[in-house]
Amino acid sequence: ERIWSAASVNLVVNGGFEDPAIDNYRFFDESISGWTVSRDRIEIINQSYGQGLQARSGRQFLALNGGGGLYQEISTRPDTIYRLVFHMAREPDAKGPTTLVVNAGTTRADYTIPLAQSGYRRETLSFKGAVGTVTRIAISSTTAAEAGPLVDDVSIEVAGSEE
Repeated sequence: ERIWSAASVNLVVNGGFEDPAIDNYRFFDESISGWTVSRDRIEIINQSYGQGLQARSGRQFLALNGGGGLYQEISTRPDTIYRLVFHMAREPDAKGPTTLVVNAGTTRADYTIPLAQSGYRRETLSFKGAVGTVTRIAISSTTAAEAGPLVDDVSIEVAGSEE
């Protein structure tokens, strides 16, 4: 008997970075709705700001500048496999490849956005729910330059159960 399905409700709060609504761009160094800032400053940008910057969906997206990072605690079950889905792009004025690291509990993956990439690329990271009831999802830039990765549409799907 299968209780969970991949079509279940997204477990990520504010995965489109639409809250709070901002006019152009704004830096945050402590928290935004659903997320805690862990390193440096993160920036929420509204695509109305221009400069060739676009959201993948909605009107806003996350920019991780020069080592910026954030995390969110997600309620999970230890016997369940989850899939973290996110979309990443680079700032139009990036001078080289843009890199980021994504952690989901004890699972870690490094990603590179090549200079040739235009627009957003969908990525997935499968992970097992942490022992206990909470898994930390963390997204951090590993790009030293100010023009870091752009992230939008972060979600988690239940991929299946080990039962």
